[in-house]
Amino acid sequence: MTETRRSDERLADVFRAIEDSSAVAVSDSDRERIWLAISGELPPEERRALVDQMATTPAYAEAWRVAHEMWRASQGTAAEAADTPVRHYPRRWTAPWVAAAAVLLVGTTIGLVSLREQQSVDKFRSSPGYVIESRVPDAGALPREAFRLQWAAGPEGSRYRVRVTTEDLVVLATAADLAAAEFSVAATQLSELPPGTTVLWQVDAYLPDGERVTSRTFVTHVR
Repeated sequence: MTETRRSDERLADVFRAIEDSSAVAVSDSDRERIWLAISGELPPEERRALVDQMATTPAYAEAWRVAHEMWRASQGTAAEAADTPVRHYPRRWTAPWVAAAAVLLVGTTIGLVSLREQQSVDKFRSSPGYVIESRVPDAGALPREAFRLQWAAGPEGSRYRVRVTTEDLVVLATAADLAAAEFSVAATQLSELPPGTTVLWQVDAYLPDGERVTSRTFVTHVR
């Protein structure tokens, strides 16, 4: 079993945390195919099929977005570490149909935003300009015994979902329906990580008016 395939299995928990307005769920096998497409191991015919699927199914576009964002974040933090060799995935993932997938993803996202704006313009009035920002210094370090992730709170009544992984996409923790804008990763989940290990985390905020806001991927290190 390749390291990429093992990483795909670890990502299953991350993908299951994704919620979408579409009633169509992303199957376990398609979660695997999405990650293999990003890492360059999926056959061309299957990659083209995924492109077609994303054009009509928002849930698949969202699953691709989450996987690709976490992949980019992991590559970026690896490149910044002077004493850590950079891992390079095969270049096959930049094939034309994957580029087309990115275009379709943007189009799908714009379509969803436009639909939401048409359905309820007042949504944006109740929480104008709300952006999820980390309250932990970017690329800062936290002690493993008190690894508390904090972010800017949304309007009163907001709920939060958090995904936490290593830069190799090993799932450390997930949490849902949080009332407070913070989450502590159990020390036991970090016990085997050496000092300086990079941790990636992302937050979804579910606002009282039904709007969902997703943060960028934040980077924190284990002290």
